Amino acid sequence: MRRTAPPIFTMTVLLRGILLLLAAFALSTAPGAGQAKPDTSATLVFNHVAVIDAEGLRPDQTVSIRGDRILDVAYSKGAVTAPGARVIDARGRYLIPGLWDMHAHLTFFGSERLPLFLINGVTGVRDLGGIPDSIFLWRKIIARGGLLGPRIVAAGLSLSGPDPSGRTAPHIAVVRTAEEAQAAVRRNKQLGADMIKVWSTIPRDAYFAALAEARRLGLPVVGHLPVDVSLTEAVDSGQKGFEHSIGFPIAMSREQAGALTRLRQAVHQMPPGGSLVQAMIDADVSALGSYDSVEAKAAIGRLASHGVWICPTLTDTHAYTIMKDSLPGDPRLRYLPEAVRKQWVEEAKAMKPAEIAAWTALFPAALRLVGEMRKGRVTLIAGTDAGSTYDLPGFDLHNELALLVRAGLSPLEALTAGTKSAAEAAGLWDRAGMIKAGQLADLVLLDANPLADITNTRRIVGVTAAGRYLDKAELERLRARLLEAR
Repeated sequence: MRRTAPPIFTMTVLLRGILLLLAAFALSTAPGAGQAKPDTSATLVFNHVAVIDAEGLRPDQTVSIRGDRILDVAYSKGAVTAPGARVIDARGRYLIPGLWDMHAHLTFFGSERLPLFLINGVTGVRDLGGIPDSIFLWRKIIARGGLLGPRIVAAGLSLSGPDPSGRTAPHIAVVRTAEEAQAAVRRNKQLGADMIKVWSTIPRDAYFAALAEARRLGLPVVGHLPVDVSLTEAVDSGQKGFEHSIGFPIAMSREQAGALTRLRQAVHQMPPGGSLVQAMIDADVSALGSYDSVEAKAAIGRLASHGVWICPTLTDTHAYTIMKDSLPGDPRLRYLPEAVRKQWVEEAKAMKPAEIAAWTALFPAALRLVGEMRKGRVTLIAGTDAGSTYDLPGFDLHNELALLVRAGLSPLEALTAGTKSAAEAAGLWDRAGMIKAGQLADLVLLDANPLADITNTRRIVGVTAAGRYLDKAELERLRARLLEAR
């Protein structure tokens, strides 16, 4: 979660029109743009491959695909291959469902960086706050086959209270009243939003009005735990998903009432130029000292019983503990726009020791919380906050999976968080996230077993998405073109 607004989001609404023009130009020149549509009549077959999905490992399978759908999955012995099919001998390799990054901000990178997700096996993304003119345009063009990029579900404009600086960002719908919140929900629905995202500072009345309007329109509400609402109220009122773990230490404190009062005072009395995020982080750090296992168990039980999705973005929390030293020399930055690299480096260098100390205290607590949620059967989904400082598109989803394992999940549970559970939270339910006949053929071919070592999800030799198969050579060509496009 970004501590400060990036320059791209601190300008006037005029920037929205400029960005739309730039987006149209970028779409015509981005890697993968303008390529011929895939031949949906051709059949692609992975033969003698080990299939891994949420149900475990099935050795020696033949997986047949036509267009963007899985036709059949069967044991290779006795499997019949359609005449003229392209057959890939996948002996010794592993096929997993395409990965999802369930918390991203695509506008930060631009359409020309969308192939970074596919290069890293991330075939689906949930955008939780971007400029709608861009996000929904990119989604349409990807769906038509005019641009290489991940499948996109999106929240449109995030609903938030006013910033103490008085600035308005084009990815935010500032709501002060119940009526404004209802109107913002309706506007997002008109734009094509798949869900509604709320941010920490949405006022209490506006929050409950947004929940009611979203429920009427059939949209799930996800996002931050609002400062003006307790976790119990949010869950019982129907918020379907929570991002990060901000606010959870307070909800699991034996001094919750006092901690909430102090936090609300700090946020509502924030002077111009103050950091809302830092105030929330500091409040959570303070609450760690009054952690109560009984309160934690009750909160986790409530999350589980209501079927809430938790996207902990451990990558994001960890990034703030290491970015001051690690970010400037990270070779992955070469893939990002110069303006983003410069902004990130400046923010990393500006971090104060007290800020680093706060994030350093929160990170192990977040790992512990995820482990407790896993034991409590809360549904976890994998997301990185790609777009926030030092959260890179595509690359960091693999870090998130590794951190989920570090928190106590098995490799299979971590994969499930990034595949089946993620697809369900994206609204695709029985259409994606598994390797079964009839499901979307978003798949990743690996040359090592991720159940033996979760970091093997990085060992990608092929990706299928939107009816295309990108083999290792094509993935490398895309990588090279992205570097050239800097």
